[in-house]
Amino acid sequence: MPQIHTYSPLILAVNWRSEICTDNQLRLAELQGVLASVKGITIHANDWPIGYGDLAHDNLPLFFQPTARITLDEACRETDVSEMALYIYDDCIAIAYIVFNHPAHLLPNDGQISRRSDELIALYASELCQTLFQAKSGKLFIAAKDYIVMKSLNQQHLKYGKLLWTARTAVGNTDWDVSSWLGENVSDANHLFIGSGNSWLKQAQQLSDFNRIMMFAQFHAAIFDLYENILNQSLKDFTRFSDKNMMKESDMQRHQTLIDHLDYININFSSACYGTQSIRREMLQQFQTSWQVAEQQQRIEKLADLVQQRLLRLKQDAIRQQNKFTQGLLGFLGALGLLGLVMDIKSFSHSFQSNQESTLLSLFADLSPDLLLFVTLSLVLVVSIIIYRNHE
Repeated sequence: MPQIHTYSPLILAVNWRSEICTDNQLRLAELQGVLASVKGITIHANDWPIGYGDLAHDNLPLFFQPTARITLDEACRETDVSEMALYIYDDCIAIAYIVFNHPAHLLPNDGQISRRSDELIALYASELCQTLFQAKSGKLFIAAKDYIVMKSLNQQHLKYGKLLWTARTAVGNTDWDVSSWLGENVSDANHLFIGSGNSWLKQAQQLSDFNRIMMFAQFHAAIFDLYENILNQSLKDFTRFSDKNMMKESDMQRHQTLIDHLDYININFSSACYGTQSIRREMLQQFQTSWQVAEQQQRIEKLADLVQQRLLRLKQDAIRQQNKFTQGLLGFLGALGLLGLVMDIKSFSHSFQSNQESTLLSLFADLSPDLLLFVTLSLVLVVSIIIYRNHE
């Protein structure tokens, strides 16, 4: 029976302290501890050869390595499912890999396959998703309640899992018209055809290589999609702030952390592309050309630059506002010296004799202390307001 291999990026509450982690085994151990109570799953270590041992290896940075492959054992008992697993990555992304048994001689129904993928996740990954969402932070694992960069993600999507899209691949010889299934603008090579959402791997013996590249490409595409949404949300957040409603320092730091982490991802992506070897490099380049990855990356970088510029302006506005307050306070404190001077003169004026009543000091002696205090405080307030309003 022919099969359709699907790859679906999934929002999942798995987030690692990427920049301090150097060993995937440590991540795997924490993940196994978090999911120890979940039934019907099997957690496997990532078995991809990593490094430069031979051409079967890819020297991928840890960020682009799956933490684990989790098979959903119950799902594999479905008559239309041959295999179902989650490849766990970072930044709240996993890739759901499902192999569907497909009736011969029938053109695959793309919409039906996508809906079936959603249904299988809801049926068999629900407990896993909720367990991860409720887990506490560990040495490397970050709990959903402690997110900084991913704080703006939809909590329901994190709790129950949200498929972003489903990519479908036919493997080997097929009994249907593949060209019509691939659609228009097909990128082709000797072994791989990439269409709009669908692809065809002609040689089944290359499936292992293809899987590794497809997982890599889907994770990176999902990261781009996720960060584009987060950056757009940042721009919406910025519009709510003005001189009268300043952004908190903690929120500014969160947005700055987002920009810094995006730079970290781009650096690791460049390293991962360079470290990909053998036929997998050719496949990766084909995906990058077909999916216009360079253009997508440029768009995200421009969006990140726009967010950075808006953030810098907000920081400058906050500093200017703080300086205004500081100068106003200093002006107020300086003007209070006038109050002390007036009260000293008032006290000194009472030492003059009655034959000196015509002097200026004697006038202070005749004035009511309450009146002097009111006039002086009013003057102090006026001076402070003038200094505050005219400070830039």
